Order: sequence, then structure tokens, then C-alpha cells
Amino acid sequence: MAEKSENVRPILTQALDGKDLWRSYAEADGEIAVSSKALEEGPDLWVDPRLKSKIFLSGSLVKAIRQAKIKEGYLRLLRCRTVGQPPD
Repeated sequence: MAEKSENVRPILTQALDGKDLWRSYAEADGEIAVSSKALEEGPDLWVDPRLKSKIFLSGSLVKAIRQAKIKEGYLRLLRCRTVGQPPD
């Protein structure tokens, strides 16, 4: 949810559907917002096609990575902030 995130800026608007593409400059936990619904129903690993260069991991996947003692060095994990899903 780029529009509810901090340090995220639109970089261009797609001609096909008029939706903005965003780039994140987030440096700290909680700056990127994700839908609470995505966490309830979503996969353990996903990308937002509108947010360039970010990969999202569920809490359970991060926990499994840490328990397996897999190096996180290049991943640079940041905790996202969850926000309620807006009504349809």
C-alpha cells in the first residue's frame, strides 16, 4: 500500500491503466505499509508490481529463515506496518 507508506515516491504513471509505479527509499521498520488482508490470505513470498525493487516475506517465512540460520545479509529485512484493508 504505497499510498500509506513513508519514504515511497511515485516514479511514473503507466499509460495502459493510469496507475503509478513507486520506488521505496525506506530505511527503517514500519515505513512500508501492507494490507492486513494480504497477511491473512496471502503467500509467504510476494512482490507488489507497483512497488519497484522490493520483495515481501511473511512473518512465518522470516522466522523459518532465522531458525534455519540462513544468512540474511543481502536481504536487508525491514518489518512492514500493517493497515486495515479499505472498503471495496
